[in-house]
Amino acid sequence: MLRYFVAIILLVHGIGHIMPFMAAWTSQKAGFSSAPWIFSGGMTVGSPVGQAFGLLGLVALLGFVAGAIGLVTQQPWWPMATVAAAAISLVTILPWVSSWPVGSMIGALAVDIAVIVALVPPWGQQVIHAL
Repeated sequence: MLRYFVAIILLVHGIGHIMPFMAAWTSQKAGFSSAPWIFSGGMTVGSPVGQAFGLLGLVALLGFVAGAIGLVTQQPWWPMATVAAAAISLVTILPWVSSWPVGSMIGALAVDIAVIVALVPPWGQQVIHAL
């Protein structure tokens, strides 16, 4: 039962990564603002750099969906795919943290950090076997 609950969280989190793609590539800003964090004022979510980060959001989406499917089907690669997706997600979010809707940003960072803390340290194997 826990495996399915975690898989649903990973799946929903992954699907949420459509937001930065939509904000960068469509007129639907999904609650995003144009304010960058790291980059100069000329680089907004709709700029070419913002669009590149939007594409990274799609990569994170695919990674989390794959991780959720791998977890449910008990594939040996699911932890690696999920940790990689969490790292890509962090790279996607952190430079644009002031552009994200606050609730989405906090939730996304919480899931990314939880994935990395649960699966990477020495106790990661115990968590993997428990699922």
